[in-house]
Amino acid sequence: MNFEELVTANEINQEKGIQLPYGCFVRKYDDKKCFYIVKLRVDLLSDNAFVGGLEAECNNLPALNSDFQIKFMCLKSDSGQEIFRLERGHYNIISQMLNENPSLIAQKDWLRNIIKSTASALQFLHQHHVWQVCLSPDCVFIGKGKQTVKLLSHGSYYLNMDNLSRLYMGEHADFVAPEVLSHSSAVDERCDVYSFGKFIEWLFKNTTVPYEYRKVIEKATKEDASERYASIDEMVSCMSALVRRVETVKKAAIALAVSLLIVLGYFELVPQTEIVEYVDPGKKEAFDDLLDKGFDETTEFGVLVNDSSVQLSPEEIKQMKDFERKATEIFKKRYRSEATQILEKVYGEDLNTDQKSFVSKMSSATEELLKKQIELANISGLTPSQSQKVAAEIIEDVTNELKQKTKTNN
Repeated sequence: MNFEELVTANEINQEKGIQLPYGCFVRKYDDKKCFYIVKLRVDLLSDNAFVGGLEAECNNLPALNSDFQIKFMCLKSDSGQEIFRLERGHYNIISQMLNENPSLIAQKDWLRNIIKSTASALQFLHQHHVWQVCLSPDCVFIGKGKQTVKLLSHGSYYLNMDNLSRLYMGEHADFVAPEVLSHSSAVDERCDVYSFGKFIEWLFKNTTVPYEYRKVIEKATKEDASERYASIDEMVSCMSALVRRVETVKKAAIALAVSLLIVLGYFELVPQTEIVEYVDPGKKEAFDDLLDKGFDETTEFGVLVNDSSVQLSPEEIKQMKDFERKATEIFKKRYRSEATQILEKVYGEDLNTDQKSFVSKMSSATEELLKKQIELANISGLTPSQSQKVAAEIIEDVTNELKQKTKTNN
């Protein structure tokens, strides 16, 4: 294929564009500058309700002044066809982006930014009593740079159409709430709660939906609108709370697991005389099941000292104290070794250094000591207050030893 044939083929592919509910999104070139248009569907232009909604949207467009909104003009092309001409900018469609680079979904920050940005766009529209209605991935645009979600045309302007199935056909219909297509009840922002839930579900189509998002999707996509979240604000609030809760539980679980491994490792190093009987472990309970049963990370990984409802047997209290004692011993032993190595850099053989040099060394040593304290506390299972108290005692002890050693050598 020569260069001219390649250019011609490229232009044909660009003319095919991407099918939106109301038309075809196409990239065009004018004097080597790129711009975007949407060729409106001819069959919809014969529907008076659609044309009326289009006029209303064009008239109200100036009021929707936001980074989440793509401005456009409704024009006639040279061929006489009605088109949207989009404002200057660079726009990707999210379905295209993920088809070209599926690994994006594995980037937690990218995914959260898309969800957060989409929610912000919907919240902005709802402040102006406008509903998006359809968040099909072919209808969600991504701006260049900060990857901000941008929306083009809004479905609430076209709700007066007798048959909305003509507007939302094929896969687009999967992202539209049932009450919209059936005209069975009044439509409000809960239609966007439904569509947003379906959009989030689509984002995870090639992977397992995490617990925190799955629980939100389940409620957001209820067939009965009254069983969904009442608003996008409520949906986002619930989603954020679940994300924080899951992250807290995971961190607590990891900390506990590491602590147990350290203690078990300690016991392995100490000679044992008692006979150990093997007990077949019970069935492991899934992480999601724990959360579904109201698992509370603030109480499941320890005892709240001031909680009068917690009743422990003397044996359980003894076991807890033994665990804390062993963990403290492990922390002391390892932290003393690390503190000695760090402080030896400050209290070397000669203390007759200038004040500036000594202060610099001490500042650096303090940062290292704090870093090691946090690191070893996490490993041993000690709380910040417990580790801080022990670390302070060890630092004072080691410092005095090194000072005395230096004086003796001098």
